[in-house]
Amino acid sequence: MKDGNIYFRPRARLMLELGEQLIKNESVAMLELIKNSYDAFAKNVKVRLDNIDNCNAGLIVIEDDGVGMTKDTVVNHWMEPATFNKKKIVDDCKAPITHNGVKRIPLGEKGIGRFGAHKLGNRIKMITRNEDDQTDKEVFFEINWNDFNNDKYLNEVEVKVFERDPVVFVGDKHGTRIEITELRHNWQKREYRNVYKSMLSLNSPFKTDDSFKIHIKSTQEEWVKDLKDYSDIKSKALYSAHIVLDGNKIEEYTYNFRPWEVLQKVKARESHAYQGEKILDLENKKKTEVDLAAFKIGRVTIDLSIFDLDSYILNLGFPNEKKMLKDYLKQNGGISIYRDNMRLNEYGEQSNDWLGLGARRINNPAKTLSSNLVIGAVYIDRLDSKDLIEKTSREGFIENAAYNCFVKAVLYAISCVENERMQDKADLRIFYSGNFKEPVIGAVKKLSKMVDKKIKDKDVKKEIKSALKNIENEYEEINKIYVKSSSLGLNMSMVIHEIDKILKELEKSAEMEGVSSHIMGLISDLAGRISSYSEIVKNTKMKSIMLDNLIDGVQRVLKYRLRAHKLNFEKRICNNKRTIVCADSLARSAIMNIVDNSIYWLERYNVADKKMCFLDYEEESGYRGLLIVDNGKGFTLPVDKITLPFVSKKEDGMGLGLHLVRQIMETMGGKILFPNANDFDIGDEYKNGAAIALVFKEEIKSK
Repeated sequence: MKDGNIYFRPRARLMLELGEQLIKNESVAMLELIKNSYDAFAKNVKVRLDNIDNCNAGLIVIEDDGVGMTKDTVVNHWMEPATFNKKKIVDDCKAPITHNGVKRIPLGEKGIGRFGAHKLGNRIKMITRNEDDQTDKEVFFEINWNDFNNDKYLNEVEVKVFERDPVVFVGDKHGTRIEITELRHNWQKREYRNVYKSMLSLNSPFKTDDSFKIHIKSTQEEWVKDLKDYSDIKSKALYSAHIVLDGNKIEEYTYNFRPWEVLQKVKARESHAYQGEKILDLENKKKTEVDLAAFKIGRVTIDLSIFDLDSYILNLGFPNEKKMLKDYLKQNGGISIYRDNMRLNEYGEQSNDWLGLGARRINNPAKTLSSNLVIGAVYIDRLDSKDLIEKTSREGFIENAAYNCFVKAVLYAISCVENERMQDKADLRIFYSGNFKEPVIGAVKKLSKMVDKKIKDKDVKKEIKSALKNIENEYEEINKIYVKSSSLGLNMSMVIHEIDKILKELEKSAEMEGVSSHIMGLISDLAGRISSYSEIVKNTKMKSIMLDNLIDGVQRVLKYRLRAHKLNFEKRICNNKRTIVCADSLARSAIMNIVDNSIYWLERYNVADKKMCFLDYEEESGYRGLLIVDNGKGFTLPVDKITLPFVSKKEDGMGLGLHLVRQIMETMGGKILFPNANDFDIGDEYKNGAAIALVFKEEIKSK
């Protein structure tokens, strides 16, 4: 062999391998061919699927009324895999292209969509006629993929292409028709249903696009006669949201709760609570900002319809359609991505949980959404989102930095809706399901009333009611243990946080000072912190204590946390001669939960001079109140919902903090209140803050 330049000489069977590997399944194949029609400015696409359960007799036809192709286009573009033709059009595009009154930007740019035909069948006929061709001819093209399954080189396999008098596109008609026969295999019902659903979902369910319609006919129509579409179930969504993200902000935010007419006990609600808020990174503990403008992503619009699958609720609304709704959401639920209102493959499919909704729900099932609860659409603009690059296989985007930023922004928007939904979900459960009521106590009391009515034998009645009372007492005892153990669990993060801060200061001091008195003091302080937390674990006995000492104890435990967040305590304890009775470790735990909430929201709203005021007052005879108020913007939830479990406006919050505070106070014979801060003489700086009152029993002095 002579030295010099050499060239690749692809074998013909390479075309078969490419078609097999690049196109995942029949759904992708059909969508690729339909998207070609979209790129050709077609307004209508007719799809025929005849006898597809018999590969020998089967016929697939895709015919559009687009611009069509000339013979030159077929030979020099369609016959060239991976052509740059469409990519150049997209790259040079500054605005959507207008043709015959339709504005579009080509979806394809890889030049591999034609392999979809090979995925479907071995013999392909294509007839096309260009709308501007003056020859009054249509182009006929035929290919048999079996001719490529040999050792010939690619340039040795002949393909028929010629012009002829119009047979398909007669008169003024133009467009492209692809006929596929000798199907690759016999289609099953499941395959056909998947392809059918994919074609129908190519456009968003929230937006109708009258400029592009798909008309489907098949000899297997009985396979899909029971399929429902979004219009059949959309009225059953109790919650919905419309969100627009731009740069690092939520530009538009509308959340709606629309209860069915039968749910008279709850009220409809609309919220714009997060409009104008910064987009935050939920995965980052410091909640850093997410900025879409750092990449070419453009504005992101999100539409969500959210359903409630609680059986009790569904029975009230439409008992005969429960199964239909659940089956539909199981098959079609999820959040899809649409580029110029055309769906991107894989996103929103059961097999592709691109937002990780399933994993999030494991950690917080009561609050977070799962794919079978939501029908959602995320819209991006083709020209503005060039940093979101589609994989050649058409199985979603390449997971680059832009994609990761995009996912984080969408997840944050969803978390905002989850926070809102929990408020209304709580109302539904309270008034209808009763999930937020005491499950054991309520059931015992109901059963006790039934025993009174139904049981006539006094001895039997006494025995049953005695057993029920024992159940009630044991449950309350277990609940007390739960309060103690939950308190420890929720404050474990604080323990680690405080010790970590002291250890870091120790490390820094050792580096700068050597072993000094300061280091010895820090070691002593660390021992004291651990001792303080140990006291929480060991000591939950009720005893008398002054409120001033209780607050000092909290301040000592949170010394470094308060310093790190620059939060100042302002004590206004007027009467230190009056003591309260409490389990001081639990009381401190309750106050620490309140302080933790204030730290989060004061930081969130960038309050410069962060303060908390502690003021004592007389709530009623025998009870002493401790008002705790910060200088922030107040509660983000209605006060009647704020102590319900799993109801939280924090993006990653579980909604257990103030629920636990309520449980602690009730366990100690006290209570938690949410008074108006303006009812107290504490100054204007606190008038808009979040105000909580812990009411303790006062110590009764013996005379």
